[in-house]
Amino acid sequence: MSEIIGEGVFYLREIRSDDREKIYRWRNSPDVAKYMYTDHQITEEEHNRWFDLILNDKGRKYWVIVHDKDEVGLVNIYDIDNHNKRCCYASYIISQNLRGKGIGTLSEYYILGYLFEALGFNKVCAEVFVFNKAGINVHKSLGFQEEGLFRQHRVKNEPI
Repeated sequence: MSEIIGEGVFYLREIRSDDREKIYRWRNSPDVAKYMYTDHQITEEEHNRWFDLILNDKGRKYWVIVHDKDEVGLVNIYDIDNHNKRCCYASYIISQNLRGKGIGTLSEYYILGYLFEALGFNKVCAEVFVFNKAGINVHKSLGFQEEGLFRQHRVKNEPI
């Protein structure tokens, strides 16, 4: 059975194999791509290799964000370290029109509850581009603290 975090009109559901095409479109959407590490158009072959990997990688876990029965984004944890009780976190909302409505904040709230309460983790890390002020503000509103600034760490074109 697929893992679900939350309930009612808002929840996170574990990704399934039938999400492959939808997530491929999302990853190549300009509204999402500007916040990703890569700038290039992701090929179908590249996406399929990535998707097959994430379905079976115990060091990562992905959920689709569902709001009012619409699938509106993706949440993932990666670099899962059960021994040290920590991981990294990332998410995106698929459309600029859906941002600023609390969906990202609520999904982050749910995943943090899952990580700290259900899994007993001690630390969750997140990397955010400095131009993503809204993302930084959401993280800080939920208790994240800035531990460092990676300078010249990722090559990224200017945001769209």
